[in-house]
Amino acid sequence: AEWKNQTEPELVDNSEQVLDPMTAYQITSMMEGVVQRGTGATIAELGRHIAGKTGTTNDEKDAWFIGYT
Repeated sequence: AEWKNQTEPELVDNSEQVLDPMTAYQITSMMEGVVQRGTGATIAELGRHIAGKTGTTNDEKDAWFIGYT
């Protein structure tokens, strides 16, 4: 991707904990597997820890990916 080697923006973290930390860890771990070993493996070339979810519509006319780092 074109933006692969750009520096990351500095963002202010004003978030609050709304999910149990163990639950968040387990969900993230499962979603990292999608990128490491599953249908989102193409995005793994970015070389970062990425958690993601892929999906398709009926008859596979559309495909999507959403993720976070």
